[in-house]
Amino acid sequence: PGVPMEAILRLRRQQFDIHLEPGDASDGLAADPGMVLHAAVESCLAETPFRDCLVAARRVLDVVHVAQSRNLFGLGVCPPGAHAAWLDRMAPAGVFPLCVRTWGNQVDGEIKMRGAWKTCQQLAELLADPNIGRPGCRVLDIGANVGACTVMLARLGYRVTAFEPLAA
Repeated sequence: PGVPMEAILRLRRQQFDIHLEPGDASDGLAADPGMVLHAAVESCLAETPFRDCLVAARRVLDVVHVAQSRNLFGLGVCPPGAHAAWLDRMAPAGVFPLCVRTWGNQVDGEIKMRGAWKTCQQLAELLADPNIGRPGCRVLDIGANVGACTVMLARLGYRVTAFEPLAA
């Protein structure tokens, strides 16, 4: 047994008739969809069981999901057939996002699984030797693939020219 649909629709209008599009402050709310949703759920839970609040909040949850996907996975940022992966083990460059292909590929798979590409780390170690290179130097990345080394070197201050001869 559940709550009648009329009650859910009423609850949706009372608690979750909010606008969550990023940057839409026309209703006076912050542009952070997660904070807006949290406040609405808290208000709903004060007088309604959790399950009913969850059902009533479905539309809002979908909007928050899309916003999180944009921020975390590059939805709408990366080209079709790709999503953002976070390279978080590319010392000394720090953490940065990179668009990788969604289909199987050794480089993309390694980046998604490990947050790094070993070749880039080896290159960074090589360039750490002041006799070989220093920030500001021109570096050519021939066979750049998705650009993991290109972005890392640029973040380290190198002037990078990248070339990938193979089509994506």
